[in-house]
Amino acid sequence: GFSVVDTLLLSSVSPTISTTQGGSWLEITGDKFSQPSQIWCRAGTIGPFYARAYGSKTLRCISPAHYEADVNLQVSMNGRDWRYELTLSLANPALPSGSSYNSILTLTFTKAAKIAHVLPSSGHVTDATASIEAFYDAPYPAQNVATRSCGTGGTSLTSETTDTSGVYSMLCALQRDSFIGGFFPIIVTGPDAANTSFTGSFHYAPVPVVDAWSPEVVHYGGGTLVSLELTDASPEGMTCVFSPWYQNEFTSTVGVDAHFVSSALIVCESPPTE
Repeated sequence: GFSVVDTLLLSSVSPTISTTQGGSWLEITGDKFSQPSQIWCRAGTIGPFYARAYGSKTLRCISPAHYEADVNLQVSMNGRDWRYELTLSLANPALPSGSSYNSILTLTFTKAAKIAHVLPSSGHVTDATASIEAFYDAPYPAQNVATRSCGTGGTSLTSETTDTSGVYSMLCALQRDSFIGGFFPIIVTGPDAANTSFTGSFHYAPVPVVDAWSPEVVHYGGGTLVSLELTDASPEGMTCVFSPWYQNEFTSTVGVDAHFVSSALIVCESPPTE
């Protein structure tokens, strides 16, 4: 609703239809906003959102969700709800001419907002850099932030910490190394869940399974190409490890970069061994 220090008389709301596309401006005109810096917009329990005043009689709010037919508006006056597309002039005929009264604009979400994209979206993340940033599709106020987190499910990982202080994204730090096999939005619990934007979970595929490789034995000298058939893999962070065999045991390990041919095949060149 509008938080105001005194009463005001709304004269019009634009656009003049009940359902508006998310991300669009809503313009409200009144008789006088004596302190426009004290006026905010709210979408159900989400908010407050910034209301930009243009002079003393007009202000604008932006709808926070980028979805058509998802945001419904109502104008509430003295506890009575009015669907504003039916009432271009919001003057209460029961009141004397020129009377002012509390006027409240409420936005109610019928669907939740969504995550627009995630970085990184694929590949390998290590303990040193195991963090995922999920960007909202529209600026989202830092409200009830303690109830938001990156969730678990299937082979996904629990986030060690979650930073939800930003209005454009949330940051999740993972517990361990992971290959990111796919992305789904975020699970959110708590008071925000009923009105907010997120369902689903991040999904992280386990380390790729090696189905076969050839040749099975690499002799001294280096330069032998070894092919590895994989169940599935991402190109980032792939490494082959070679171990020399000496007196019935592996004596050391040497890591070399893998040549990523496809998600099912990588090729590695054996290193020279003294």
